[in-house]
Amino acid sequence: MNRPATSSPAESPTLADAKPDLGAVRQKSTWSNLKYFARRDLISTSAAILVALLVLVAIFGKWIAPYSAGAQDAMRLLSPERAYPFGTDNYGRDVYSRVILGTRVSLVVGLICVPIGLFVGGGLGLLAGFIGGKFDMVVMRLMDILFGFPSLILAILIAAVLGASLTNAMIAIGIVIIPIFARTARGPVLSVMQREYIESARVVGASRPSLLFRHILPNVATPLIIQATLSFSAAMLDEAALSFLGLGAQPPTPSWGAMLGDARAYFEIAPWMAIFPGVAIALAVLSLNLLGDGLRDYFDPRTRSRL
Repeated sequence: MNRPATSSPAESPTLADAKPDLGAVRQKSTWSNLKYFARRDLISTSAAILVALLVLVAIFGKWIAPYSAGAQDAMRLLSPERAYPFGTDNYGRDVYSRVILGTRVSLVVGLICVPIGLFVGGGLGLLAGFIGGKFDMVVMRLMDILFGFPSLILAILIAAVLGASLTNAMIAIGIVIIPIFARTARGPVLSVMQREYIESARVVGASRPSLLFRHILPNVATPLIIQATLSFSAAMLDEAALSFLGLGAQPPTPSWGAMLGDARAYFEIAPWMAIFPGVAIALAVLSLNLLGDGLRDYFDPRTRSRL
């Protein structure tokens, strides 16, 4: 009689073989969620594409721009044409090249100012919520004092005291956005501190640094990332305002705000000097704000479930 074939122990499937790769499943699920969210939220996806284009222009602008930032032509205040798509300014410089090269200045400002606010303000807010008591009171009252001034007025005051330069403007903007990150971090920390797993970690003897960096910080990182995206656009806008007033980037550095400042006296006869850098500022700020809103919707389970 023929016996049914049996597999040897080496060939028989084991529980380890049947166990799914949780890392691959999680990665696939995250990628699927991103693709689904991108299809449903076309506005945020378009904003992300525009931000990526701005980054590429900032990186490769030196090779994209047909002229250098300071190159001058005898034809001043020339209206847009084939040789000069955005026209020329009062010094005969190509507006198109300066708008492209100014992208790097604006993005560098955001890349420097936002980490200042994120690490200083976010760190203070994290410690204030975690330590509490008098430290929390002192830190948040200091943040309230900074919040008492309009952000742009405070940035102008700090930049004027430090001196007119792009570096000082970035320092001023970084100081201005510190309170925003402090409040953004403190609120979630106070909420997380009431969770049961924090109490459980304390019971098993987790140290204070372990509680802070392993259990609390990962749970407050998302709002800080979203706030960083929104503050990036605010930093670019503040830099443009300071450069417009002469407190930011100094000639001949190409800056969108400085270009608007130069265009004030020529707006009636050469409006293109103000239109193109103004459109660049508007597109950059709008795309970053829309990207920040999209990230907030993606990381919020209640909003994501409705998409």
